[in-house]
Amino acid sequence: MFAITLSLPRRDPTSGALLWPGAPIPRAQLSMSFDGLNADESYALFRSPSVLKEGTNAKSVEELKDTSVLPLERLQAATSWVHFTRNQLTGIAMTVPGHISWDEERKTWIWSVKWRDLMTQFYALRKQKSSVQVQPSKGVTGRTRFSNNSA
Repeated sequence: MFAITLSLPRRDPTSGALLWPGAPIPRAQLSMSFDGLNADESYALFRSPSVLKEGTNAKSVEELKDTSVLPLERLQAATSWVHFTRNQLTGIAMTVPGHISWDEERKTWIWSVKWRDLMTQFYALRKQKSSVQVQPSKGVTGRTRFSNNSA
């Protein structure tokens, strides 16, 4: 699964002010899955689901868009995670340049991204991330004994 998952917090991270009122988005995220290439094959198309579900609760993306819970501005402000598996934690947070638009026929958001640029940026960030070395902490090594000597 090749996807871009958008983290959609409702509040401003610094002030805690409510930015996006209304019904919360399930799991506070929206995954847009790869849906194919455009006609000249230069853009990858990522599509949102038409319905967001959490348990027995389901909301249409169209309803969330129309009630300003999921407007274009919120999608553009969201942090993007690009990943190639169902596990979003294997992805990389990155800025994804592209064009987000509403598909009226299928009632979904669609994101057009130059796929070569996306792949180049993804693998460069992945390489950079894997080259970061963790330094060992300078703590107590070995086993330390504690005694309770009462004089």
